[in-house]
Amino acid sequence: MKYTDYHKNILMDPKESSHQMVVKSLEYIDKFEESIFSVIKYGDWDKYIENITDYDKFLWECHHMHPQKTNPINILQNKKYSSYRETMLLPLWVRISNSINFKTNLLINKSVTQTIYDDGTFNMKDVDGGLGIEEYVNGEKILLPILTNEDKGGHFCKTTASNVNGINYKFKELNSNIITISTTDNQVTIGKNIDGTLLQHTNLLASIRLENLKHKQYCQLNPNIFKNLEKIIVKKLNQIGKYGFSLENYVITKKNNKTIREQIDSNGLFLNI
Repeated sequence: MKYTDYHKNILMDPKESSHQMVVKSLEYIDKFEESIFSVIKYGDWDKYIENITDYDKFLWECHHMHPQKTNPINILQNKKYSSYRETMLLPLWVRISNSINFKTNLLINKSVTQTIYDDGTFNMKDVDGGLGIEEYVNGEKILLPILTNEDKGGHFCKTTASNVNGINYKFKELNSNIITISTTDNQVTIGKNIDGTLLQHTNLLASIRLENLKHKQYCQLNPNIFKNLEKIIVKKLNQIGKYGFSLENYVITKKNNKTIREQIDSNGLFLNI
């Protein structure tokens, strides 16, 4: 399986595969694949960014500078742009996995466990990237997160930050050792008077382009961010170690015996106090 298969398969949706932007995108795929393979093997993030900049710029401009109704790259539901971003970040998770002292599973647009209930059921959450480990609960194999990423390609405003932090709060409830990340283009518009408590359940917010708020023109990816993320996360995961992600460190939540609808139907109130 190639690293770019997920992104390529989304581009090749038969309903849109003949669109000129999609046809042009597919011309970049082989070089994109080679660039990912190379950075995973050699760790040269400067060369990686140099190699993918033409494709990155093309897709960024398709996404940001053309009307949505005539532009399949800009339609959020079809994931053509977001699948590129998730794939572009993929070598980071692979290199981290290769550098830590226990075995992990690669996450890219996969569902992982967000809540484990005492009756053996689970709540799941799709994550854009990261790492997980396989465990068995009541004989069922599940994927437990150890590193999760929420990737945001638009404005990272106060509302976005709050939503991301809410997602990360649930992961921290599951196991406080889980490393929670959000990556974003350089459109961080949170007011300068907002302190870090807004992201108190988010370990890392990484703005992956060279300059903040250059959202009306293309701005190249910043290789130093990739280098720093790899270094910081590898060090932290090795400090936590395999035991920090053993099943006993994941919190089991007691499940309410009555459903929300049953409570509403019986007395008109859902009580959670």
